[in-house]
Amino acid sequence: MQDKHTPGPWNFEEEEGFCSQIDGADGSVICCFDEDPKPADICLMAASPELLEAAIAVLEDVMNIDNDHSLSPAVGRKLRVAIANATRGEP
Repeated sequence: MQDKHTPGPWNFEEEEGFCSQIDGADGSVICCFDEDPKPADICLMAASPELLEAAIAVLEDVMNIDNDHSLSPAVGRKLRVAIANATRGEP
């Protein structure tokens, strides 16, 4: 059985004299940085739980509507690959 990711939202925390880090909603440390990452990287990492949730919701929503409103095969494939990469292939 695979572990689930730490619940979001994730927040970037930095405090003088300590490593900066990304913390989960449950207070756990997701990752700790010796050097601060680029602001754009921080935003992407911190948004990961919401992005995964949105990708899964879009894919599930599209699968529940008629074919006239479905995603293109290429976009559907990208969503499936991204979800599989984020979940180690687990739903």
